[in-house]
Amino acid sequence: MPEVDGTVLPSEHTHFHLQGIEAREPKADHLLNIGLMGLNKGGLPFVVEPFAFATANKNYEEAVESYRYGMYWAAMVMARATIEAALFTSKYLSVDTITGYAGEGGGSMGGHWNLVRKQRTVTFEPLNITIKIDAQARLGAWKNLREEAKALGFSFKEINRMDRLRDRYGNFSAHNVELQMEENQRYANLPSDERATARKPKWAIREPEAYYILEQTGRFLASIRRKYANRAIELLASVQSSTHTSHL
Repeated sequence: MPEVDGTVLPSEHTHFHLQGIEAREPKADHLLNIGLMGLNKGGLPFVVEPFAFATANKNYEEAVESYRYGMYWAAMVMARATIEAALFTSKYLSVDTITGYAGEGGGSMGGHWNLVRKQRTVTFEPLNITIKIDAQARLGAWKNLREEAKALGFSFKEINRMDRLRDRYGNFSAHNVELQMEENQRYANLPSDERATARKPKWAIREPEAYYILEQTGRFLASIRRKYANRAIELLASVQSSTHTSHL
C-alpha cells in the first residue's frame, strides 16, 4: 500500500523490465538456441563443449536472461564476460583424456589448466640478494585472448567484431557513467560545424542493439566451442598416435 502521504512505494512501481517482455520472449529463446546449440548431444565433438565451457555457457545464459527482462546494460556486460571466458578456456584449458564416447552415451573426460604466471627478477644490490617475484601477469588480458581467437582461425574481420562487442558495448556498459561523461564531453568540445556528422554520445543500450550483440555473441560462443573441441580431439589423437608408434 502507498505511504501515508500517498506516495507510491518503490516496490509498487511498474517494473520497467517487464514492459515488452511478451515480445522479447521468443527472441530470447532464439538467442539461447543460437549460443547453446549442440550442448545436449552425447557424441564427439559435442561432449567436449559442456565439459570445457560451463562458465562461458552460463555467462551467455545470464546475458540472454538479462535481455529477456529488459536489462540491457547487464546483458552487454555478460556478453563481454561470455567472449572472454570462452577464449580464456580455449587458451588455457587442455583436454588430456577422452574415453568411451564412441557412441551416444557414457564416457569420461579429463583436463588441466595451463596457468603459468610470469616471474620477474628483483635484485637488491646493497645486500647482494636476488629474488624472483610473481609479476601477477594478467593471463586474461584482452591481447592474449585476441591472440587465441586468431589461433582458432577467426578472420581479422571477425576478431574486430569481437573487439567492438567487447569495447563499444561490454566495457561501455560496465563503466557507463565514466564513458557517458567522456563521450558527452568529447561531443561538446567539437566545433559546431563538425557535430552534424560526428558520432553522437551514447546514453543507453536499445533493444535492437542488445539483440544484435547477443546474437553475435552466441554465434561466436558456439563457434569457439566447436573449433576448440575439434582441435582438442585432433591434438589428443596426434599425441596418442605418436605414443603408439614410439612403442612399436
